[in-house]
Amino acid sequence: CKYNVLITGKHGSGKTKLSNYLCNYFREMPYFVHVIKVDYKTVDSLAKTLSNAFTRCVYFQPSLLLFDDLDTIAGVVKDSNEMSAKSSHYFRVADLIYNLMNSIQDSCVSVIATALSHTTINAQIISARGCNAFNTILSIPLLDKADRLTIIKELFLQHDKIIDTHEILDSLTSIAIMTEGYVERDLDSLVKKSIFHAMERTSNSKYNVLMEDVQKALENTVPYDLINVNVTKGSDFSWEDIGGLHEAKKVLTEALIWPSKYGEVFDTCPLRNERGVLLYGLPGTGKTLLAKAIAGQCGFNFISVKGPELLSKYIGASEEAVRNIFQKAQNAKPCILFFDEFDSLAPRRGHDNTGVTDRVVNQLLTNLDGVETLEGVWVLASTSRPDLLDPALLRPGRIGTFIYCSLPNATERLEILHKLSRTLCFTADVNLEAIAEQTDCFTAPDIKALLYTALTLVTNQSECIINDGKNSEDSKIDKATITQEILLSALNVTKPYLQKSDRDRLLKTYDIFDKRRTGSREIIDISAQHITLA
Repeated sequence: CKYNVLITGKHGSGKTKLSNYLCNYFREMPYFVHVIKVDYKTVDSLAKTLSNAFTRCVYFQPSLLLFDDLDTIAGVVKDSNEMSAKSSHYFRVADLIYNLMNSIQDSCVSVIATALSHTTINAQIISARGCNAFNTILSIPLLDKADRLTIIKELFLQHDKIIDTHEILDSLTSIAIMTEGYVERDLDSLVKKSIFHAMERTSNSKYNVLMEDVQKALENTVPYDLINVNVTKGSDFSWEDIGGLHEAKKVLTEALIWPSKYGEVFDTCPLRNERGVLLYGLPGTGKTLLAKAIAGQCGFNFISVKGPELLSKYIGASEEAVRNIFQKAQNAKPCILFFDEFDSLAPRRGHDNTGVTDRVVNQLLTNLDGVETLEGVWVLASTSRPDLLDPALLRPGRIGTFIYCSLPNATERLEILHKLSRTLCFTADVNLEAIAEQTDCFTAPDIKALLYTALTLVTNQSECIINDGKNSEDSKIDKATITQEILLSALNVTKPYLQKSDRDRLLKTYDIFDKRRTGSREIIDISAQHITLA
């Protein structure tokens, strides 16, 4: 017997439970099972224990030896700067284990070990260059809907104090959908919390678990992989909070909401659905707000990433940060991964002397359409300079849907005025249609600045400012009523954020970008590429 098995999987995926099942299965004679509990701090004490364990296994062969969490004693130091005592300790332990496993090759002894991944085990035991002490590597996959349904059903049926399981079992499908990204340990915790909430509702020794108990447990349960991850569940924004951008909303609905809402229909299509969307347009045209609103419309988890925060001066750290953020999105699926200021993270390759952004772009290309597809993850990126992005990212299959967020026209500006002024008090003479006509080239932040200026003017003119201080700030604002004259006065002192020259340059850049993307044969002035705006 020369077969050694390595079982890999995420925290809580059931590695230890599976290895214990195998040990219990082979515990009957003539097999001998030895489980190694790792609680030794020095290599010498660990070497003595391991030698005794291997000797006993050989003496009582056929036998089975179990290493639980092998990567905790013979792991890999991630930070290259930590090549000190910890790295030396891992190397010595790994070398010891490898030599002991080689010494029993002619014996009928098998070794079973568990680890997070084969890449987290020291290269002395598993190396890409052929040094491999394990014949078989079993990877526990992520649980799909059917797996979660089966596990939840078995966990509920194990509790004999539940009076009637039919009601909760009828809701298993909806529970399985709501537990996307959960592992076996998370599901076990969810079921125990649901039973606890059911016991709170009754004083009897037996109880019924209702869907409301599961809902309450879901609110208090965080999957292990999402602990300390800044994930927003849905969003407070929706389409109704955004004025204008009707075409952008329509395209986002077709690209993101429809595939999630009618997944069975899209699954029958033999082609891969587009999962990358680029929002581009002038600053302040609502790109970031659209990203937040689409998460609220879909009910997906939302992870927002500012481009520069992933960049690091250390070699390999930026690429690892990109890999980690995609892994977090995969764990939080269904999830929208939003990259703000995408041009700072993925510019054209070949223009960076350090090579950092070049390697980041390569890593993004790998994650966007590599061998491991993004299941349940949609990538949304925004930029004001799409011409600076690396062209390899902007093709179908990676980021293939483009949405231009244009300046609002008069009708859209009127919508924005109505939505931003919902909490303001106007006099009867206020004509927002006239204000919308006079705010040409204003973006939503510019219109918000206009209303704030008007509110400041009316507050300064109000009798509340000479009050003896008995009224609170809230009462002063409540009494502030804005007139048409004050709005016009505010309009005279409020100007668009972008000057006309900068706005025209950016609009020309967008025109060139559109022509290149659509394959236009018109002559394009490439001098527009060399534009730098502060």
